[in-house]
Amino acid sequence: MNVHKFAPEGRRAAPLHALRGGARGLAALLALLLLTACGTREDAPTGALRLDIFGLPAGQAAAVQVAGPGGFARTLTQSQTITNLAPGSYTVSAQSVAGYAPQVSGSPAQVRANATAQVSVTYRAAPGPGPGPAPGPGGDISGTVSVVGTVPVGAGASATAPFVPGEVIVKFREALTAQGTLQAAGRSLAPVRPVGGEGAQLYRVAAAELGTASAAREATLAAVSALRAREDVLYAHPNYLVEAFAEPNDPLYAGQWHYRAINLPEAWAITTGGPVTVAVLDTGVATGHPDLASKLLPGYSFVTVEGRGADATDPGGGSSYHGTHVAGTVAAATDNGVGVAGVSWGARLLPVRVLGQSGGNLADAIDGIYWSVGLPVPDVPDNPNPARVLNLSLGGPFLCSEVPALQEAFDRAVATGATVVVAAGNDNTDASGVTPASCGNVITVGATDARGVRAGYSNFGARIDVMAPGGDLGRDDTGDGEPDGVLSTLRDPASGQDTYGYLDGTSMAAPHVAGLVALMKTLRPGLTGPQVRDLLARTATPISGCSVGCGAGLIDAAAALRALQAPAAPNFALGLSPATLSLTAGESADVEVSISRANFDGEVALSVQGVPSGLSATFSPQSTAGGSSTLTLSADAELSGTFELTVQAVGGGLTRTATLSVFVERPDAPPVTPTPTVDVQGTYVFACPVVVAEADVCDVAALPSVQIAESGTSASYTIPDVPPGSYYVFAWNDLNGNGQLDVGEPVGVHVQGDQAVTVVPPVTGVDITMVPAVGTQAGGVRLRHGAE
Repeated sequence: MNVHKFAPEGRRAAPLHALRGGARGLAALLALLLLTACGTREDAPTGALRLDIFGLPAGQAAAVQVAGPGGFARTLTQSQTITNLAPGSYTVSAQSVAGYAPQVSGSPAQVRANATAQVSVTYRAAPGPGPGPAPGPGGDISGTVSVVGTVPVGAGASATAPFVPGEVIVKFREALTAQGTLQAAGRSLAPVRPVGGEGAQLYRVAAAELGTASAAREATLAAVSALRAREDVLYAHPNYLVEAFAEPNDPLYAGQWHYRAINLPEAWAITTGGPVTVAVLDTGVATGHPDLASKLLPGYSFVTVEGRGADATDPGGGSSYHGTHVAGTVAAATDNGVGVAGVSWGARLLPVRVLGQSGGNLADAIDGIYWSVGLPVPDVPDNPNPARVLNLSLGGPFLCSEVPALQEAFDRAVATGATVVVAAGNDNTDASGVTPASCGNVITVGATDARGVRAGYSNFGARIDVMAPGGDLGRDDTGDGEPDGVLSTLRDPASGQDTYGYLDGTSMAAPHVAGLVALMKTLRPGLTGPQVRDLLARTATPISGCSVGCGAGLIDAAAALRALQAPAAPNFALGLSPATLSLTAGESADVEVSISRANFDGEVALSVQGVPSGLSATFSPQSTAGGSSTLTLSADAELSGTFELTVQAVGGGLTRTATLSVFVERPDAPPVTPTPTVDVQGTYVFACPVVVAEADVCDVAALPSVQIAESGTSASYTIPDVPPGSYYVFAWNDLNGNGQLDVGEPVGVHVQGDQAVTVVPPVTGVDITMVPAVGTQAGGVRLRHGAE
């Protein structure tokens, strides 16, 4: 998210009465914009740049230069995150060192406020004669492999995702109730409070038992691994942190190019929106803002660290009034002669504060979802104004399949008739690795710029449903002399004055969709989540040249509303509850399949693709003229892993599909509290060439390797006769023998400090510590044994 505000430090923003002064007031305000567009405030939000350096032997320093705005220059010799950077474009270059040539990926990087950009530099042994030594003659790689109950940096996407140290969300099996103090991995966990309404509980390790920040992180992940091994635990995961991702007469409407991009003026000719309640789960709002005050319903703050309560006001600070900007896009007071327009003129805004000045956490966000739709939350007053639309412009770098408590919250929300809209994220990566973008029962929104193409920062992939304008502050394709951000309501954090300004990001794209859904529900209040998703997709405009996955394309507000006005053609939508299922090996579970019909009462035939061996899927009934069916999934006792299934419904010449994520876990220990016994016996230690690892998969069966025969928590190893080259050395115990790395299996890579490093044979002292995996990758690499 980048920021461009109207008033810099030391300059007053145009007073609100000036905004009512017609052309003269608007001209004066635009002149102020031109004067301040290049100004930099001392307290302006900053960003960060993460630089990862790979491929050099241990002890070899890199030579990497970073250059950026304002003459910024820095030389780095190792991986590092540079903080407090002014937003802008940063160029990374690197020089060859000791016979290794660099390859830079991700430069130039666009650093955005309150976000971290990423650049990687990979060194490879230079071919032929060079200034440094040859890669080496080849030979043995030897060292010690050991196994412990902690988790290292790089054990998977969710292993490096930030979370609240010492806090774990646990749900026991249906027949059991939440317990008192738990013992896990040598730590005592005390119950704190329920999370949501499905039986999950937040537990906390006493601060005195956590020690340093690094030790606290490892202790938390060790407790999660131990709890997952218990037979009486359905799921356990850290409390992850999340952060912020008719022509109206409003004088700043002319600068809202993003509304014309989705044909919103034509949509307003059909309806400007009724009193549909939209919950904005964010940083709160500036409740006194003249373009928001009349639209607000009583909200609630769930930010536990700042004290829960009925005041959902955004206090500013680190939030940069993110929620205020999002709320204005959804439903700013419109046609009132003040400021900006909102997508839905008539919608009511329900502020639900789940992000504080330092972000938020999963437990608070889950409670906010339940409360938003009118479901009870322990120790919180009931919400008398349940929302029909939820907007979550936030997220974190972890997988939805690993946080079932969040998916349960979305499933419950959608079951009330609400539609959930979420931002895809701003890391220019596949949205399947981001939550809530990767969850089921949500509409995931990517961002376009003023050209109508995918914005360079926007996440992408199969999880994207539709795109909407998110802008790009680094461009001016509209030619108006202003950055092409999304223009909406803000507050100046220095003066406290209510104002307006530009932000960009998928956080800004999502509220365009949320506002449009409110318009759609004005015309047809009973629209279900699957129906909304289907209609948005059918009326969207495909985005040319988007090979990475932009969903159905850019939303078209007018086309969506016209489709609701037109005589209903035969149609149906397909929905799943839950859309993400956690299943224990040897057991069965049901998924409710809903068929929402419109002018169609014919038979619908159901099928499912992608079912792995060891998992059976049966519909009851297989074909139906009604509105529902039950899909029963049964897992063999030996099955484990995460699987993506596609449910298909065919009827009346129409085909509809929905994705079902299934996580099958084998209980590896009886229902006892001590940490399960760990053993290195059966562990594969293998050398993966750098060029192979960079292809994101290492197959043990095709690499130099050795299998540990001794029993115990550590053992020596030697991989003989390794060919010349540069290698990462991994250790992995494939406990279930399925040939792929699964959650809970011991895994490790040779590191120096907390950074994976390469070795050149012959070499000794290559020690590896294995820990239970909390993801399905190690160091960003998929591990397997044999062909997939």
